[in-house]
Amino acid sequence: MKLEVAKVRAAKEKDVESIKSLYASNTPGLQESIRSLAQDNDEFNSKCNRKITEEIDLLTEQISNDQKIASETEEMLLNSIKEVYTNTQRDIEVERKLREESERSLMRLFELANNKLSARIISPSKA
Repeated sequence: MKLEVAKVRAAKEKDVESIKSLYASNTPGLQESIRSLAQDNDEFNSKCNRKITEEIDLLTEQISNDQKIASETEEMLLNSIKEVYTNTQRDIEVERKLREESERSLMRLFELANNKLSARIISPSKA
């Protein structure tokens, strides 16, 4: 894109120099040549400006779309991270409760076994 702009500027400068030299030489048909060059230059400038404007508009639209996609992707990632964090916290809490329940069950089994053992020791015939 910069190269095209540089070419346009160089062409403009060349056209200006051509017009200056034509004025200086004062040859027949000079006015018509100058008008023709000026018209060609104007047409060329208009085409270049339209093309540049179109390119800028396309790039602006693409940047806008890319920013929208990036924003949506960022939001999706943040939501996924929040969900994973929430699920992990819930899993940790469930695991803690299960561990506590297991410990209580083991303690109850130990108490029952201890009671049964104590009962055997106290009255061996009933056990």
